[in-house]
Amino acid sequence: MLRTNSKKYLSNMEKYLLGQIDGTDYGTTTDTPQEKMQFVFDCFTKEYECEYAKRRTPNYQQRVGEWLSGLPTCINIPCYAYDILELAKELQEIKGDTKEKWEEAVLKNYFNFMAYHLIKLHNKYSNSLYSSEYNQTEQIKPTKMTTSTTTKKEKVLTEIFNSDYQGILDNTVTEYFDKYKQNLRRKGNNIFSYDTRVAIIKGNELFEMGWWSVTTQKHINYAAKELGLELVKHEKESKIYFHKNIMGGIK
Repeated sequence: MLRTNSKKYLSNMEKYLLGQIDGTDYGTTTDTPQEKMQFVFDCFTKEYECEYAKRRTPNYQQRVGEWLSGLPTCINIPCYAYDILELAKELQEIKGDTKEKWEEAVLKNYFNFMAYHLIKLHNKYSNSLYSSEYNQTEQIKPTKMTTSTTTKKEKVLTEIFNSDYQGILDNTVTEYFDKYKQNLRRKGNNIFSYDTRVAIIKGNELFEMGWWSVTTQKHINYAAKELGLELVKHEKESKIYFHKNIMGGIK
């Protein structure tokens, strides 16, 4: 298991992130690390870096993390809990099972962590010459996700997810439960475990938004019971329920 500050881990992360950036659909050349970093942060500036975002989230790294949580098309990184954990294991070269505490830490800090490394790469390549040592064939490939037929329920949930997300960023009152007060909360129709949205309320049902750890599943089960809602379980093979880390937006 590699330390996240080790040279090998940092090399793994750099090759992975550079391999996930492609400006072809934008009509932009992204052959070198400099071009890739310039392209990504140009997209960030155009898509997210406004005065409102700066006032709401003064920290630059957190703003980049919030932008990544919206899944920009200029960079392809995992958004499902299972795939995030598989990527983390691959980058740290972990074999075998991992502890629940480690998994929770990875999921909680994922987008902010990726933002940190993107900013670090941007700083590295913004004023440096292209290195011939960078080899496209050495990139760590992202975990492949199997495809599945989109069911009627998945279509409904996709609609719920897209329509309800904006409410998180508004001044909705945050409500706390009697149990798990520090780590479980409700904001509008959204249920958060730690800083991750894990379930959504629709009518008299609570829809899980991912395949979670044991602790987070306890949070979801408790929320459903306390709110008197029927819990709609997540199907592991589904590709609909992904979570978004709000990076402090629910504090």
